[in-house]
Amino acid sequence: MTAASRPHEARDIGAAPYRAIVLGATGNVGGEIVRLLSDSPLCTQVVVVTRRRTNAFTNAKITEVVVNMEQLEQELAQHAHGVDIAFAAFGVGTGSAKMAEAELHKIEVLYPAAFCRAAKVGGARVCALMTAAGADPKSGMKYLKTMGEKERAVEALTFDFLGLYRPGMILGNSNTPQALGYVMQLVQWALPTKYHAVHKTDLARAMVAQSEQAFQAIATGNSATAAVKVLEFRRWSRSLSTANATGDQTAARVRQSGAHAQQRGAIPYIADVMQSAPSNPLITPEPTPADHARWVAEFEAAAKRPLRTRFRYAFIRTYKPVLDDATYRSFDTTAAYRAWCEANLPPWLGYGRSI
Repeated sequence: MTAASRPHEARDIGAAPYRAIVLGATGNVGGEIVRLLSDSPLCTQVVVVTRRRTNAFTNAKITEVVVNMEQLEQELAQHAHGVDIAFAAFGVGTGSAKMAEAELHKIEVLYPAAFCRAAKVGGARVCALMTAAGADPKSGMKYLKTMGEKERAVEALTFDFLGLYRPGMILGNSNTPQALGYVMQLVQWALPTKYHAVHKTDLARAMVAQSEQAFQAIATGNSATAAVKVLEFRRWSRSLSTANATGDQTAARVRQSGAHAQQRGAIPYIADVMQSAPSNPLITPEPTPADHARWVAEFEAAAKRPLRTRFRYAFIRTYKPVLDDATYRSFDTTAAYRAWCEANLPPWLGYGRSI
């Protein structure tokens, strides 16, 4: 059966089921992607590509395929036949700074590109590629330059929809110390929003949800042109009144690239600012017993700290320029106060009229 004659592509009513293939399933984000796909009622099969047999996947819809990475495209061909969505969450992780540029290029560019080519030949129309915030093939930084080259290599394959996911620091994984997550909450206000930390589960949710929605648009004939969409982290805006309780969202900006000319309305994206719908079990999975055990352990560890230690770390004063440079100020009217704020305070403090 060819990709063009798959039964679900001819369906006019209801959501179309799909088959997925994943590279990087044993990693932190890739593992979350596989879990979400396993729970999704629309996903009928998940092909997991690994370098060595793991026997870690017990769900009936998961098929583990072991390949020689040097022959990835050739060995994957038969297993990729009939897939609809490709997820590439594969990379070096820690240690990239010490790695030779040629080796880094092979792992971060050549392997993912070979995987995506095999998926495209097999019938995949949607691809989700994880890179990094700041990815740019012209960057002077080795890692960001390599990430940009990865994006460019996969863009050249012209998927019907390609999502380029550029996270900053990824929390909740084995490569990021837990304490660093707490530190990031204190300092990331000073960083551009695209570099803000994102939890591995939130990143995986965004990749799966956006890919599913893009595939549904394509399968139902609502997409007339190929598109490349770059997704970066953005602070939740006050103007978006439907924000969820966390306040942090994954935002999307679309760039045009040759034949991948994006047209407004061609694909009904989740939104320009992606948000997790609480009613969707795919987006908000129930906590596992392991999650509860970890939360209890963290609470008990915090409860054992003496009161003096808690006070020491609970109140952290942040200096606010200009605002803290005088003992007090007084204004006759609110209008005068607003005018002074707009004229004297940095806009990121949030005291301006337009904030």
